[in-house]
Amino acid sequence: MGKRLRALLGLMLVSVGFCGVVLGFAGAPLPPHTARDVPAGVSAEPTQDADFAQAVFRPTVILDAGHGGEDGGAVSAAGAAEKTLNLSITLALGDMLRANGVEVIYTRTDDNGLYDGAEPGHRKMADLKNRLAVHQAHPDALFLSIHMNTFSDPRYDGMQFFYSKHHPSSEALAEMLRQANCTHLQPDNTRACKAADSTIYLLDRAEGTSVLAECGFLSNPEEASALMTPEYREQVAAVLCIGILDYLYHIKESPVQ
Repeated sequence: MGKRLRALLGLMLVSVGFCGVVLGFAGAPLPPHTARDVPAGVSAEPTQDADFAQAVFRPTVILDAGHGGEDGGAVSAAGAAEKTLNLSITLALGDMLRANGVEVIYTRTDDNGLYDGAEPGHRKMADLKNRLAVHQAHPDALFLSIHMNTFSDPRYDGMQFFYSKHHPSSEALAEMLRQANCTHLQPDNTRACKAADSTIYLLDRAEGTSVLAECGFLSNPEEASALMTPEYREQVAAVLCIGILDYLYHIKESPVQ
């Protein structure tokens, strides 16, 4: 870990360690996320103020666990559902960010999709529109959607980040996430960040700072096996947390615009 980031973590960690626990750095255990912390479905949860963050600014991050409910997303050969892995990483990341004074808004905190009342055949689009509505309701917040990748050739692996073309800060956030991953988890990952096209509904229509993280290939047996372990999912959450904090407290010197 670089001196710059180590100094940042030492300044920001108020009472709870975050990435150090899962990446082998020094730190106290993370507080567990419980179902009663956040109501099911779309919600915004106030957090305990961190003195440093409060003194400078109070950033907000929207965490979007992709898929959910009847939409399971991709499935590994061993039967791991993308929706479940996405949610696990999202909740772990939310706890890490909250421990560092960041306000977190979740699009979902359980297995339910965001399509209540929609007719069969229209639920996928209703779900996507409702996720987009959360971002539109908080235009100054960062938006990070958590997903898993899959491909017909099982040899491909590694995290990759896509960014919205409609806000200049989206590419910068994606790059900070990529750098954190290469530094702390996947040093041999050469995947570049890519601008999202119209096939990624949320990023194509988002107007604020928006990134989608493909956290691994479920079509790759080794990576899928790792993603099925809580320890590796926490490592993924940790590098995402490092990238977000590095963006918030180094790239941005004032509340996200």
